[in-house]
Amino acid sequence: MTKGRIVAKCEKCDRTEETKVEEDGTFRIRGLLPNNKYAITVVSNEIERSVPTNLIVDVKSQDSKDIKILVISQSPYIEVSGSISFEGEDRNLVFKEDPKAIVEIYDSENVESPIQSYQLGVSRYF
Repeated sequence: MTKGRIVAKCEKCDRTEETKVEEDGTFRIRGLLPNNKYAITVVSNEIERSVPTNLIVDVKSQDSKDIKILVISQSPYIEVSGSISFEGEDRNLVFKEDPKAIVEIYDSENVESPIQSYQLGVSRYF
């Protein structure tokens, strides 16, 4: 996450500070007042969610270190899986590789040609 920022908000002292996230995922928030609790949140268009969604940090007179927030990005890809059964197939027989058994995936906007094709091996699962 390189385009995100971390926001620290204190309800009691009505103060908000924010900082950017470095390329290696680290961050440093400056200007937090000691003896206050801040809700730390991640703000970014690149992530689906963070765990925890907000983290309460009790700021003392020294730096708080090793604050870890897991960010979960939404993948631009979709994983498709399934199993194949053939009409009239005897389920007790061993499935043999059939070079004509192909799974094809189409875009709903273009059903003329598949965007991906997979030949089934000896497994009926893909």
